[in-house]
Amino acid sequence: ITLVLNTNKRGGRVEAHEEIARHYKFTLTTLFDSNPTSEYGIIVEDDMIVSPDFFEYFEVTGGLYRIDPSIYCISTWNDNGFSGRAKDAKRLLRSDFFMGLGWMVDRGIYERELKPHWPSRHWDHWIRADARRKGRECVYPEISRNYNTGSKGMHVDDSFYNRFLRDIKHNTDSAMKLRLTDAI
Repeated sequence: ITLVLNTNKRGGRVEAHEEIARHYKFTLTTLFDSNPTSEYGIIVEDDMIVSPDFFEYFEVTGGLYRIDPSIYCISTWNDNGFSGRAKDAKRLLRSDFFMGLGWMVDRGIYERELKPHWPSRHWDHWIRADARRKGRECVYPEISRNYNTGSKGMHVDDSFYNRFLRDIKHNTDSAMKLRLTDAI
């Protein structure tokens, strides 16, 4: 596991969305440059609590990249995985929407397709564009494998957090074992 901590701060007035876009590119580039044999990179925001099977989830679902070229990303987050609604920890879903709160990207996709064209702002809107996805989809679990604790941030306040993030269910079962056959 490589932890990339970006301490590069540019002087002058920089909008937050520009700093965030720069941060993600720096982090992904450093991650892959520091680990030349790694096939995938995992991105987790600093306000996440990860489930007991977080890394195992990526280990299993990473195999999907090798057998299914229609996969764009693998996420641990389900935007609609609210408590009372999300029930099956082994169920995986697919979406044409990128869910970026804990995700894995294939090195080839990043280096060939994303890195050369990385935007200077609003990276999250850019990465969701049809031109980037090319018809591919993101895999995500019915029950998230991370939990967002951040009620304050660039796009989040208490009201937003309480309405959209607080009640997202995440796996807490350390005995839960996902297998690739569950994912196919």
